[in-house]
Amino acid sequence: MVILAMGMLYGFAAEPPPATDPYAGFRAVLDGAVAPDGRVSYKTLKQREHQLDAVVAEWATKDLAQASKADQLAFWVNAYNALTLAVVVDNPSIKSIKELDEGEVWKRRTFVVAGESLTLDEIEHQRIRPLGDGRIHAVLNCASRGCPPLPAEPLLGESIEEQLNAASKRWVATNAFVIRERTIFLSPIFKWFSGDFASYRKGPIANVNEAQVRGLWFIATFAGPDTADLGYMPVKWDTYDWSLNSAD
Repeated sequence: MVILAMGMLYGFAAEPPPATDPYAGFRAVLDGAVAPDGRVSYKTLKQREHQLDAVVAEWATKDLAQASKADQLAFWVNAYNALTLAVVVDNPSIKSIKELDEGEVWKRRTFVVAGESLTLDEIEHQRIRPLGDGRIHAVLNCASRGCPPLPAEPLLGESIEEQLNAASKRWVATNAFVIRERTIFLSPIFKWFSGDFASYRKGPIANVNEAQVRGLWFIATFAGPDTADLGYMPVKWDTYDWSLNSAD
């Protein structure tokens, strides 16, 4: 059982793009195609397929040799999300990304990014996760409803901390957890990547396993000031929804 206080946050305002926008092309692709809940209009993206392809092609030769850690993290997250969108746009009839490559699209398909041939799994586990903490899972989107909402704008190195915090709040306010029948159901992301959330743990919670403890503390961190005491509730893992995060 666990006592947890948290609230729902809404109305995340978009930040104006910087004067010199390194992701202007990707920003134009995303503009108006992502709903407030993170759902994606793939019909809109299909109409912008050439723009998306141009973004992916440009990033294939991106030079990160002099990039800061923040700029690298922003780039790799944007690349992961853009490539995932491109995969879905190339396969407009699918109802789930797991229909592709026998459910192994993350391991089987390779893409040239920043001069390297990488899978989506390699981008996530070898490039992104070493650069961040649990918040990075709030900005990575696998084109599924179980994922945290897709950011409506590209990440920027200069504002990465603010964007990661805002995305974490948005995730907590949407599908990081759900309450059903007086039970807290946590996203399995907290179980799959438990180690990434270790820094948010503030102490043990009775009758809750370690991965759930970390997830609950992460949620409590980003729940915001307007909270409601949920009282004593058991905690379980939710079922991940792999259906396409389509708004169409």
